[in-house]
Amino acid sequence: MNDKRKHRAGVIVMKRYPSCFKILGLRIYGSFDLPKGGVDHGEDIFEAALRETQEECGITDLTFEWGYEACHARNVTLFLATTREDPVILPNPKTGEFEHHDAKWLTFDQAEQMLHPYLRTVIPWVRQKTGEA
Repeated sequence: MNDKRKHRAGVIVMKRYPSCFKILGLRIYGSFDLPKGGVDHGEDIFEAALRETQEECGITDLTFEWGYEACHARNVTLFLATTREDPVILPNPKTGEFEHHDAKWLTFDQAEQMLHPYLRTVIPWVRQKTGEA
């Protein structure tokens, strides 16, 4: 099976700001990604989401305020969490290469414009779960 088609897992990481939540976007060239990656052999989808979030942006302090329900974008299962931590872009632990160039906290509107197109489809679900228009 082509690696791009394997199931992936990640976390939509949000931070609470005085007037709104913002979503963590990981910049790759001209657009933004979410912390996500492949599911290792013997690993469940939630464990993979946590591991990938830690590996890609160093965030480990996650609170799943809305429970553990997930949404899907293509072959990616995404969980919704908040953090108080700031991201640190880290190299891939297996290859030593950086998969992202930068990180930015995006408003929901920015996320709908700047995330990879297939990931933008999760923003209405995030808005509904958080109650933010």
